[in-house]
Amino acid sequence: MESEYNFTKRQLQVLREISKGKQRKTIASKLKISIYTVDDHIHNLHVKTKTHLWGELIVFAKDYISK
Repeated sequence: MESEYNFTKRQLQVLREISKGKQRKTIASKLKISIYTVDDHIHNLHVKTKTHLWGELIVFAKDYISK
């Protein structure tokens, strides 16, 4: 899934989980990474997608993953 956003593999995994409505702790557990690492990925996703709020990122994730 190439795009102008240049997401890393891990960012795409996090984005996919966000699109499913998963919370940070659940994402961390599923991907076997710390919640702080999830927070870092979420921060980078906000920067790359130019979103500021969690709800905006959820809407973006659902739209992007469904394509």
